[in-house]
Amino acid sequence: MKTNHLLAAAVLLAVSPLTAHAQTATPVPSSPALASAAQPVTLRLKFTPGQTLYYSMVTDTSGTVLTGQSGAGMPIQVHMQMLMHQTVKSVRASDGAATLDVGIDTISMGMNGQTMPMPPERLAPMKTIGTMVILPTGKTVSFTPSAGLSTAGPMPGMDLTHMNAMGSLGQFPDAPVKAGDTWKSAVAMGMMGTNVAAGFTLLSLDTVEGKTIAIIKQRTNGTFDTTAPAAGTATPMPAGMAMNGNVDGTGTLRFDVDAGAIIGQTSRANVTMVMTPPGATAPMNMQMKVSSTLKRASAPAAAANPAVQ
Repeated sequence: MKTNHLLAAAVLLAVSPLTAHAQTATPVPSSPALASAAQPVTLRLKFTPGQTLYYSMVTDTSGTVLTGQSGAGMPIQVHMQMLMHQTVKSVRASDGAATLDVGIDTISMGMNGQTMPMPPERLAPMKTIGTMVILPTGKTVSFTPSAGLSTAGPMPGMDLTHMNAMGSLGQFPDAPVKAGDTWKSAVAMGMMGTNVAAGFTLLSLDTVEGKTIAIIKQRTNGTFDTTAPAAGTATPMPAGMAMNGNVDGTGTLRFDVDAGAIIGQTSRANVTMVMTPPGATAPMNMQMKVSSTLKRASAPAAAANPAVQ
């Protein structure tokens, strides 16, 4: 059972959503193959005081764990569901920066067909992760964690400060973009010691029910190492535990240009990880394929834990 919880911790860290880091987006010249006659648009988040948006995320992970000195292989299948929210507290008149309360309403997880309940004492602090100030470009100005959050997240070492749906967009370029334009933005995973780059391409601007929907392709690639945490992003790992590896993935984002809000995202990634538990004589080598779907959700009358399938 202890091994199962260690594996669950590793998987949860690995599949944490890739989210925006406060870095400047760098525009790249258009790709002629994708160019279209559509007029350029300025991609910006839009905020209304008092508005609360809910997002559901479903993640499925499959792979193999090689354990112990023998290197024996063990298959792993993980299903995770989560409901998140972001509430606009205020909008700054000078630059449009919004102050948001962000939190996780429900989270559930199952591994190899076995439900792994989230203890109430770990879920309660996640209801309000903290307060963030974010610009319409997606750049995070500041984040203040909830006083009761501390390290009581779902797993030690998980950086909940990046758990918000908007982070999937990275940081938008300063100039208007048209189909075929590309840009880059540094991103951070929801765990310590990461160095991930993301490239974005505006594939098309579609009109759906009178709304302008931007279809954006995302490509991420980078490494993580819990022994070398990025400043200000880490929560402590269990004493003696270390993780390192790399991630490579692609995804597609749907962004409502008129509303200034993400509609949804699908992504697939390959994650290779080496985890050394406390006191272990040999590391665990993990090779995983991760697929996830993020989408807008209706405001629940009373949020209930999603069932683990």
